[in-house]
Amino acid sequence: YQRRVHGREKESDSLLAEHHHDTVHLRNVLRPFFHHYDVARDGVISRTELSMLTHDLGETLTSEQVDLLFHDMNKDGSTTINFDEFVEAIATLLRHEHHCQDLEAPDAQKKSLAEQEEEEEDDEEDAEVPEDLADLTPETQQRRLLLRSAWMMGLGTLLVVLFAEPMVDIFTSIGTRLGISPFYVSFVLAPLASNAAELLASYNYALKKTQKSITVSLATLLGSAVMNNTFCLSIFLGLVFFKGLTWQFTAETISILVVEFAVFLNALRTNHYTTLNFTVVLLYPASIALVAILENFVGLD
Repeated sequence: YQRRVHGREKESDSLLAEHHHDTVHLRNVLRPFFHHYDVARDGVISRTELSMLTHDLGETLTSEQVDLLFHDMNKDGSTTINFDEFVEAIATLLRHEHHCQDLEAPDAQKKSLAEQEEEEEDDEEDAEVPEDLADLTPETQQRRLLLRSAWMMGLGTLLVVLFAEPMVDIFTSIGTRLGISPFYVSFVLAPLASNAAELLASYNYALKKTQKSITVSLATLLGSAVMNNTFCLSIFLGLVFFKGLTWQFTAETISILVVEFAVFLNALRTNHYTTLNFTVVLLYPASIALVAILENFVGLD
């Protein structure tokens, strides 16, 4: 306790010494200034001399404002302002200005940071436009991007048609050599092969860590999920129907619906944490385990 009290006494002494040093310095600075406006050379400043001082400082005050200022500076109630009163008034004014700057600084800093972040996001948004389209008007850019997306999707569909059957043969061969059902091999490798581009694109967007880039990242993953559950699924069902294939995918369908419902529940959360994201990732191997249980223990096809 004594050490704590002694420490606080030393801190107080240090602050008092610093304050005394600042006061002495301020008095030395203001002394010639005070004498300059002490026209009568009587060691004090009258109301008329104070009016001259404010006028030279560029402050246009009314007679009532000069009276109010004189009253605030005149602490002893006399008809003049002595040097000590003058120094105290200036010191109070400086402390008030310093306090106002401290209050305004965080807001200015926040504004500066917000403007900087907005500029960075705008630059990133501009960078997403291909270089060959950057000089075109927004309407022309939109039209060109739609046409480019259409032919790229068409080309991608053609590549899928060409390589789908050879890929199925490869998965079957891997399963045969490993003694594992080809379905489990394809269940693990096919999504990685078909969605690798979307995964990498969303990861690169997320690395920018801005609101717009995160939105684009999630939209990329959402687009991939919609594509898998609509376009690709319609092709699959079309093959089953037109070729008269036997439906043997009840367990797989149930597993997919369970995972989608779990992801839907997670998407309803307002805050998303890293630990929870690992749980979502574990849904992938869990879906494979669920298919195995439904087929081997429940007896579904």
